[in-house]
Amino acid sequence: MLTQCKKPPASDYFNSFIDLSECDVLEIQFALAIAPSTGLRNRLVHEYEEIDGKVVYESIDVMIDMYNQYMVKVNDVLNR
Repeated sequence: MLTQCKKPPASDYFNSFIDLSECDVLEIQFALAIAPSTGLRNRLVHEYEEIDGKVVYESIDVMIDMYNQYMVKVNDVLNR
């Protein structure tokens, strides 16, 4: 979607959400809300530091909802 918008690939996962807002795929407020989830992703995947399981557990419902919204928004753009 970024290349269709004449943008280069995002510099990282965080900025991929910001870049998608600049291409009118996501609203900037939503992009700024979901982008920090990439930090947790990096910590989980790369085991950078110890993870507080309680924090992860308490944020799961919010993250599931946000990523469901993300998929709907991307699907809407793909079907334009």
